[in-house]
Amino acid sequence: ALAFLETDSATSMLASLVIWSGDSRVFVLSPIEGLVQISVDDLRTDNDAFDNLTRDAIMSNYASADRSFHLNYSFFSLPLPAIVLAATDGCYQYLPTPMHWEHLLLETMSQAAGMAEWSARLTDALSQVAGDDVSLALVATGWWSFAAMQQEFAERLTHLQETYIDPLIQIRQNGTRAEYHQASRQLWQTYRLLYEWTPEQDNT
Repeated sequence: ALAFLETDSATSMLASLVIWSGDSRVFVLSPIEGLVQISVDDLRTDNDAFDNLTRDAIMSNYASADRSFHLNYSFFSLPLPAIVLAATDGCYQYLPTPMHWEHLLLETMSQAAGMAEWSARLTDALSQVAGDDVSLALVATGWWSFAAMQQEFAERLTHLQETYIDPLIQIRQNGTRAEYHQASRQLWQTYRLLYEWTPEQDNT
């Protein structure tokens, strides 16, 4: 998965060509919408991002030297500032919910003093949960400083913590596994309204 980015300073917009194959993903992370998945997984079923955490679907298309495959692509534009990231499934496939993936990104950002430390904290956090190889590349653009970016995402991190993470922690500590899964799915139904984005997709 990869994204070619071009910034238009006159309009404060970011244009991108996204290309992917398989279940590696491209995301946009912004202070208002939060984390949005731009790519669409190549799966043999209609699993969404939540379903695929517990019922890992077989891929219908992936880059391989042993079989034919295609590359999906789509174009999108969004207002600056924003973060665009490409990641393999090892980054998000071993977390409890898609909400935890965004929370991991923002929590490690909030604890860092700069981009280098954020990278180190992300690496450490992912190494503790991943059961697969992890590759992640991100570009943050439109902020004057790392501190300014942290400040803009502070409210979003609080919202994630209070709306999704803390309630699930309480249920995990005091409820059953079935209750935790049911609550996770219910919260996902709200979260997915902004997380899911359907591009005008094509392939070649």
